[in-house]
Amino acid sequence: MKHPAISKMGDQYFIGCAHCGGDFMHQTDVEVFRRDREDSPTGLHAWTRGVEFVTSKSMEGNPGVRRDAVILSFWCEQCDCTTVLEIVQIKGAEVVDVRVEEPVEALEPASSERNPSC
Repeated sequence: MKHPAISKMGDQYFIGCAHCGGDFMHQTDVEVFRRDREDSPTGLHAWTRGVEFVTSKSMEGNPGVRRDAVILSFWCEQCDCTTVLEIVQIKGAEVVDVRVEEPVEALEPASSERNPSC
């Protein structure tokens, strides 16, 4: 399987920027959705934003319609965009999705120039 944001070198896989392909990535946020049981509207929703750790019982925003999910965000030094890696359980399979998000002022390092094309 080949994805523009994931590359392999030897026995290791690397996450690059899904926007520019750059490899100077910084982990910024982690988000976890863990349902009480399958299809439950509640469970544990935990995430980081900068140095804050927040929890909730709401499953709002969970990309896993019926089950659990993990979302990892990476900021790119080269283009200032954020690559988001989602791991979602769907019918017993773990599905990986990668997308690009617009820069968000409060969640990433300060930059004098923002890339409007993310």
